Amino acid sequence: MSRRRIIAWKLELQTIHHRLERELKRARNATKTASLSADLLTHCHGFCSALTDHHVREDKGLFVRLLAEHPDLKPTIEQLKADHVVLAGLITEFEQALGAWSSNGETPKDDIRAHLDHLHRRMSEHFGREEATLNAALDKLVTTREEARELAGDGRPVKPRMSREPGR
Repeated sequence: MSRRRIIAWKLELQTIHHRLERELKRARNATKTASLSADLLTHCHGFCSALTDHHVREDKGLFVRLLAEHPDLKPTIEQLKADHVVLAGLITEFEQALGAWSSNGETPKDDIRAHLDHLHRRMSEHFGREEATLNAALDKLVTTREEARELAGDGRPVKPRMSREPGR
């Protein structure tokens, strides 16, 4: 594998993080409209599923692989996993507020934006810490693009698979 591919792993993680940050900002901007739309709900739920998928894949894939090659990263990875738990809680709170907003307007839009702002701050802090603490190990990680997606996802919303009925 070329040196360019080895260095690309670090850039791959940054690309995923930037994609998730853009999607969160897009969701926040969409809450400025006068009414709640199905598109906004779909986008917000898609963002939440993409962030959750990324963290689950890191916990079960990337972090396991990094620990196997760099056992000294254990305290760092434990902290990053703890961040994932906090972020999962924030996602749950946001989705509950979003559900209340969509079903009966109970949650004011300002509260929705506040949830998104808090989630964005914590997510950005986590991404920065993750990139800063794992860069040296990521520079040495050799994988294929397919394996990279399995280890960390790609930051895109998870799309449900459509099943085809027989005869169609």
